[in-house]
Amino acid sequence: MDPTRERAAGEELLQVWLRLSSTLWNTRMVQSMTFHEAHACGLLAAAEARGKGVCATELCESMQVLKSQMNRILKSLEQKGYIERERSASDRRTVELRLTAEGKRAYEEEHEGIMKTVLEVVAALGVEQSLKIAQGVDQVVGILNGTLTKQQDGKA
Repeated sequence: MDPTRERAAGEELLQVWLRLSSTLWNTRMVQSMTFHEAHACGLLAAAEARGKGVCATELCESMQVLKSQMNRILKSLEQKGYIERERSASDRRTVELRLTAEGKRAYEEEHEGIMKTVLEVVAALGVEQSLKIAQGVDQVVGILNGTLTKQQDGKA
């Protein structure tokens, strides 16, 4: 591939990425909890729908945050009454996290608010284009995670 064209494509991707990141971070789409709290609640809701509990370590891995960050997130969610911790029935050493009824209500309310905005984007783009973009972004995330892992392993 032409290195000049490759560089220009990289610059364009970076600029779009930065504009999207700024838009998402600067627009408080989530009102009653932080972005990370909403993400954790979403993962807990999805696990519960599958009939599974989740431990803090699994949330750290899924969300790609440090244990210290996760402890702050969970402490805040617990103080708000959105989650509860209980010992795993299958492994007493493990503490599983679950959404409380209030946590489910708060998360569902936030999720519906976000979905309203996302559905406006889907309506503007069309379903097929939205699905192509979702697949493309997912592909970028996978490549990025692999690249960053390689870079971190090279530094270790």
